[in-house]
Amino acid sequence: SAKQEDLQLYKASLLQEILNVNLTNAKLYQNYRKARRDSQTDHLTGVGTRRVLEKVLKTECARAVRYDHSFCIAIVDVDNLKQINDNAGHATGDKVLRDLAKIMCSNVRAMDTVARYGGDEFVLLMPETKQSSAKALLERLRHQVQTISIPNNVPAVTISCGMAEWNSSAQDTAQLILKRADTALYEAKRTGRNRVICEICA
Repeated sequence: SAKQEDLQLYKASLLQEILNVNLTNAKLYQNYRKARRDSQTDHLTGVGTRRVLEKVLKTECARAVRYDHSFCIAIVDVDNLKQINDNAGHATGDKVLRDLAKIMCSNVRAMDTVARYGGDEFVLLMPETKQSSAKALLERLRHQVQTISIPNNVPAVTISCGMAEWNSSAQDTAQLILKRADTALYEAKRTGRNRVICEICA
């Protein structure tokens, strides 16, 4: 009957509406997940973003204060990246950054965080780590980076590293420890590059 046909059409249109809503929600959720993933992963190197680092560092500072567990943070900077870009091209410069990220990731523990902090800067956060162990890791990275091959007779790739250890004080904020690591990095650059400088924290 006409009444039954109308009812079936109504049910069909209702089902279509429900399917459309579900599809829209699925797309929105997919877009949300992609945006979240994009905000956490650096597109070029695949390591964490600055946003991820800031969040993890804040958590690590709070944990260090609560449990009195030391941690170290290092800023790793590619020496003369502009010269590499100028001599061998930006694609080569990008390759150097990707290769450095791979070397860093293959040398750290699961509990460590590697993040790209700026154009040619990476930050390495090492929980439960004292200065001597962190320095040994950074020296290993420094030597391995020199094996990165680049064409056109560009000098070997080197890195400068500045490192700071948490100073066991609730006043040592994420901002302050990063600033100390940055000061140590500046000293590494100023004194000739291709070296690890540790700031001693009393």
